[in-house]
Amino acid sequence: MQVAQLYDFPANADGTGQCIAIIELGGGFKSRDVQSYFKTTLNMKPPKVVAISVDGGLNKPTGDPSGDDGEVMLDIEVGALSSLVYSQVAPVNGTFHDITNGNNGTFSAAPGWDACTGWGSPIGSVIASALTGKAAAGKP
Repeated sequence: MQVAQLYDFPANADGTGQCIAIIELGGGFKSRDVQSYFKTTLNMKPPKVVAISVDGGLNKPTGDPSGDDGEVMLDIEVGALSSLVYSQVAPVNGTFHDITNGNNGTFSAAPGWDACTGWGSPIGSVIASALTGKAAAGKP
């Protein structure tokens, strides 16, 4: 059974406009860095990122991109791109190596998306080209 079916997830939903929570236990981010990365590097509309304190934890960037700050930024980047990749790029033939055999003890691999392997293993250069094309076309 697919995870989406277990949670009664609407079949036509793709994550656009949704909120992703990222729990960080150290470091932080600077809004200008997030804005710059998405606008300059990816040529995409930056996501809205809001730091919410939980149990006294704060967004406290250290200024060290090789430390906790780098992990925080990576999490923001991956979170923001994941709905685009999985909803618009992954279904395109040739962007992932489909894994059709095996299981993780609960779910079995199958052709196409499955709860065990997702879309499979990414073909980075093809996905980058697909994302670049979508960004150039003005898609989020």
